[in-house]
Amino acid sequence: MLTANSARVRQPRLLPSSDLAPLPSEQRFDRQLAVKDRSAPEVFLKNGTISPATDGFWRQPIPASVRYESAKLNAAGALFDLNYNVITSNSDPLTDVYVPASWQQRVGGTQWLDRVRFPIDFVLADAGRNNTPNNPLCTVNKDTKQSQCFNSVARPQAGTPIFAYRSGSHGGSGLSGGDITGAALRRQRIEHAIGILVWARKFLSSHNRGFTAPAVRADKYANAKTYGGNNHNLVMGSRLALKPDATPQKLGVSCPHLFPVIQALKRYGAYVVDDSAWDVVYLSTDRAAAKMLQPCRNDLLKIYRALQVVTVPD
Repeated sequence: MLTANSARVRQPRLLPSSDLAPLPSEQRFDRQLAVKDRSAPEVFLKNGTISPATDGFWRQPIPASVRYESAKLNAAGALFDLNYNVITSNSDPLTDVYVPASWQQRVGGTQWLDRVRFPIDFVLADAGRNNTPNNPLCTVNKDTKQSQCFNSVARPQAGTPIFAYRSGSHGGSGLSGGDITGAALRRQRIEHAIGILVWARKFLSSHNRGFTAPAVRADKYANAKTYGGNNHNLVMGSRLALKPDATPQKLGVSCPHLFPVIQALKRYGAYVVDDSAWDVVYLSTDRAAAKMLQPCRNDLLKIYRALQVVTVPD
């Protein structure tokens, strides 16, 4: 799925300060709840370190027997795909969800999708010309501990319907989760694989319909031209990782906020979850993590260039 910036844009842009401003509903993240197990919803409700959908395969370490092959991710820039994790409850109003009117203007769709519990005060701007963020969003209900995920979300006014697709929080792969939270960076420990978005036209192959498990699909537009990479092992859903001997010193990385990212990429790796649609690698983060990592983007490029495609030998 196309992201906030089109391939026509030549240079990466810093995230505007308005994109990183706190949302009113983010105050809900501070609520501390008792935790009985290590499921992602429980962990998120307790301390926000693992987002609600980041469970299962996301939290499986890389086996020792894998083969590493350079991914050759020589992208021109590094930016962030902002993920929104929203705590809801049974006291929140039932809110109608409609399929977006279009990719560039989501508000106004008339096809009813569902009715969900959602905070009345949470707002998220609509898309527009040259501004089409993926807006992946996952909710976790503090009463039921259940989570659900959407993408291409828009709700510019409080108390109005939500416009979104319910096909995973990452539309290109159908996957949900994998975002780094600010709480995890502050703890200097990321306990899961990380979602990344790469330019399909440059890096991804259309081999085998352009995807592999755990992805459940590739983009609808996937073909030999739009997925123009020549490495058949690099498709939607592929697992990438740093080699076990990677260190900040060897990578030339000095930004301390990236040290836990490096450790996570060695232990858990990263999964390709979507098409960035231009020559930039997007890292899945929440707003707080994006703020912390904003000054580290040059170092992120060094990490991306060292990433390896991980495969299991036959």
